Amino acid sequence: MQDRAQVSHGFNRLRQFVRRKSKERLTTLRHPIHVPALRYAFYSLKKNASAGVDGKTGHAYTEGLEGRLAGLHDCVHSGAYRARPSWRVFIPKPDGRQRPLGLAAWEEKIVQAAVVL
Repeated sequence: MQDRAQVSHGFNRLRQFVRRKSKERLTTLRHPIHVPALRYAFYSLKKNASAGVDGKTGHAYTEGLEGRLAGLHDCVHSGAYRARPSWRVFIPKPDGRQRPLGLAAWEEKIVQAAVVL
């Protein structure tokens, strides 16, 4: 779970970026995403969490991490990155209803976390 302070800090960084580049139009959120932010986002995620929709675990993604993060950065900034659809799972609740849960791929989790840093 993300810390509220991190989210606020991320939006402050985005505000500062927009103020510095007031003549530019902000059409995507890929501007503040860079390799150190992706690395920090990866290490902020729980490695013991279940595998994502891509079948990868946090520990498996660690192998070749720097190359993967550099490739992810290139994909995001070139516009080639496309998020995979989340896998929808329903968890039964004690009262008989079901709670929906979406499982994202590890790369999607990393990009989402890097956007709000």
